[in-house]
Amino acid sequence: MANTIYAITDAIFPRDDPQFDSAVHCVHRRLANTFVNPSADRDFTASEISGVAKSLAHRKAPGLDGISIWKNAKLVLLLKNGKDRESAKAYRPICLLPALGKVLDKLLTQRVYFHLNSKGLLHPSQYGFRPGAFDTIWWPSVLSLLNKAECPKDLFLLFKDYLGDRKVTYLNGDEEISKVVERGCPQGSCSGPLLWNMIADEALKLSWPDGCYAKTYADDIVLVVSGDTKDILENISNIALTNLKEWADEFKLMFNPSKTMLMP
Repeated sequence: MANTIYAITDAIFPRDDPQFDSAVHCVHRRLANTFVNPSADRDFTASEISGVAKSLAHRKAPGLDGISIWKNAKLVLLLKNGKDRESAKAYRPICLLPALGKVLDKLLTQRVYFHLNSKGLLHPSQYGFRPGAFDTIWWPSVLSLLNKAECPKDLFLLFKDYLGDRKVTYLNGDEEISKVVERGCPQGSCSGPLLWNMIADEALKLSWPDGCYAKTYADDIVLVVSGDTKDILENISNIALTNLKEWADEFKLMFNPSKTMLMP
């Protein structure tokens, strides 16, 4: 059973191997390990913590609660409809977070959203996920973007610590099967949409050719291209897709061809 769970989680939660970093990846990793803004954010207030705790949804399935394991999520694997149960990609991972982890996750998310909004850094062409998640978000790129946004030092370091040393645990009767998680966000976390928005915003900021613009909704990206002839449409589309591919490579993302559509 353990070998099966490890095979599934290895496919769902990929490793972060710096061995294959490009030059731009090295820049992100370097920025993730330093900070630009040395100022301190204000401490979390009692009313802020109380408000977050009271806002948590009731009657949700519990995680592996305990102060020492608040970075350890309980993993539940749901078989997708019509999928081959022998395929690792046939399972949808649900990570049930400990209660204390949920509180910190939401506190951090609110503070970072406030910081980004106050600086006007959230792109207006991003729809959805404004005040479920993503298994492949690369943490150094997120920390790098927080650094570029001049996130206060203590908030930056707390967020960095929150992302580190995480794992998921699958319970099989009395057996616990755990795996260290090196990238991605727990399904259902508050921070997952925030982290994705930060990365998606970088795509929206790209220089698009005339006759082309991009919009995003959650984790879907739409490229709208207009032109008077087939050749013009093809040329603009190829430039735009090249830009998008370079963005994906920088943030270690991959497109799913089976979910990519062309609508004339």
